[in-house]
Amino acid sequence: MQTVKNFLFIGIICLFVISANAFAAVDTRLQPSAEKVKISDTFDVEVRMSGSEMIKGIEMYINFDISKVEITDFTVNAAGLIGVTDIKVMDNNGEARFIYADQTGFMLGDDTLVATIACKATAEGNTRFEFDIDSTIILGNENPPNEISGEFSVTPVYVIPVPPTNLEARSGIDSVKLMWNPSPSPYFASYNVYRSEAEAGPYTKINTLPVTGDYYVDNSVVSGTAYYYYLKTVDIFGNESDSSNIASIMQPGQLKLFIPDSHGDKGDQIRLPINIAYADGLEMCSVDIYVTYDSSVLEATDIKKTPLTAGYGWDKNLEIPGIARAVLATVEGEKLHGEGSLFYVLFDVIGEKKDTSDLKFEVTGTFFYDCGDLFEPVPLELNDIGLFTVGCPFILGDVNGDCVVDQSDIDLVLEIAVGKLTPSDDQFNAADVSGDGFIRSNDASLIMKIMEGADLAPTGSELRRMRSARSDVVNVSVPDDLTVSVNSSVWVPIEIDNTANVKGADIILNYDSSLMTATDGRTTSMTESCNMEINTDQAGQVRISLIAKEGQEIGGGPGTLVEVQFTAKSDILGNSASPLTLSSVRLNDSYSRDFSTSALQVDVKTDPGTLTVKVDAGDMDHSGIVDLRDALLVLKVLTKMDTDAFYADADINGDRKIGIENAIYILRAASATE
Repeated sequence: MQTVKNFLFIGIICLFVISANAFAAVDTRLQPSAEKVKISDTFDVEVRMSGSEMIKGIEMYINFDISKVEITDFTVNAAGLIGVTDIKVMDNNGEARFIYADQTGFMLGDDTLVATIACKATAEGNTRFEFDIDSTIILGNENPPNEISGEFSVTPVYVIPVPPTNLEARSGIDSVKLMWNPSPSPYFASYNVYRSEAEAGPYTKINTLPVTGDYYVDNSVVSGTAYYYYLKTVDIFGNESDSSNIASIMQPGQLKLFIPDSHGDKGDQIRLPINIAYADGLEMCSVDIYVTYDSSVLEATDIKKTPLTAGYGWDKNLEIPGIARAVLATVEGEKLHGEGSLFYVLFDVIGEKKDTSDLKFEVTGTFFYDCGDLFEPVPLELNDIGLFTVGCPFILGDVNGDCVVDQSDIDLVLEIAVGKLTPSDDQFNAADVSGDGFIRSNDASLIMKIMEGADLAPTGSELRRMRSARSDVVNVSVPDDLTVSVNSSVWVPIEIDNTANVKGADIILNYDSSLMTATDGRTTSMTESCNMEINTDQAGQVRISLIAKEGQEIGGGPGTLVEVQFTAKSDILGNSASPLTLSSVRLNDSYSRDFSTSALQVDVKTDPGTLTVKVDAGDMDHSGIVDLRDALLVLKVLTKMDTDAFYADADINGDRKIGIENAIYILRAASATE
């Protein structure tokens, strides 16, 4: 960067001789109009000076982080301006420069506004504005003009994280479960959960510990009280995002049952799921559920248990045409965990093509009694009506609608799970085999069961085996010591310490897209028998879904589940580190049961990693190597063929100057690579 002795005060201060001594002091500071902004927000950074001096000349250099901020304008506010105003972006560094020169000058006061930098936030994280003190000059009123010393201060600007999306609330027997799509914030740390009894507020934070993952259970609800919720993302700097959408529950304690739309061809036997939105804490001692249907289209033949209710034994009453009754009576029920299908009704399709039948609950005959209260039935929401249509496309598991449940349907489920495909309503109902209202790898697990002709719920002996084999804690992590050079790529492993009973996984990994790009993914020796889908389209977030192939589970023991390839960008300001945060990890067994939320009750813990993008000393063009091109660039600077730029990566010894010693270093390094 040009030194002050060379900078130009054209035609005005050309006769001045700059003194090397400093006779006075001026406080100069950078003051942002907002300390916290969102991506795409515009804000100003004001240059303010305080003192009692007459100022006749200023040459000021301000560095900023171009990976986080774009400068859109630069206004010099000093009265009587004669000179030039300039904005320079040099060698992937960001620098704003302005020059003021006037023989009349202006008198400083307390907190005088000298210049305004108009900015736009482009990426999350701490933004960096700082004075280049070695190159900034302030001239006073002495003759010859004196160089004024002073203090320089900066107030940081934080680009706040993005909130999670699609917040949803579901009522359980004594709790409310919140679910959402994770924030793509690269500096994500946790969420805060806020609740109110009125939509307009006030809202109070209810979590006492940091919330991670993609769900939260509120166990402090009172029956008969409406609740409203929103979430805020918290980043590693402690900044909160704006609020998410508001989700509400009008009647805590009321359980919602629903029947999805379905299809089946004449002569087929179909499996119709009866689903519960959220069953946590429910102990079923006495249940009687009536489902009515058109007996000219369907004929009920059986009731089957599901992964959710595998510990129960359902009885049936199918004697009356048009009514399917699922009955359960027990002295002591097993507590349910999670959500999904309560039971399946098996039907023979007897109608003609395009015939339809409503499937709905008979409200007056349907009841639940929890083992904790055998005097009052559990409140139920039974308004949902499912529609059955005669026709083979989109039977349960037939996601592509070709009338066959096969590997192509599993492939589509994985594409939906990572967000590559938005399903139609028919596709969604066919893909959501688990009945939990989401499409994830656990649905692919059940589609595999359908392909095998196997039962969708584990037997009693299988339940006992799984309980004895599982671990109480599974750790999924990313290494914390990874590096990559600019313009280069690296494979980042996602590791797991125990894969016992793991059939599938859904993983979301956040990273800083201002530093790097996720470009690919691959399985490993542990998961080579798996089908995997990866979505790297969303900047800053990678979504992965994988499922072990038919008849297999993911290999046991610790190891690497998958690897993600990252390519570092070239326009990096020195060595820069990106967090690699596992914002959501879901593991499931071969019966679709989520390790954390189902009866398995395995604590899936995650540990973030870090990937540092390294800029090698002397790599002036950020090509990833020091070569003759860098040597030519440093020679241009030394011979003043390139006088406007200061190349930080050529300043090997850190003295803010480009000298012959730096050139010798680069020439030696370049000769070693040629």
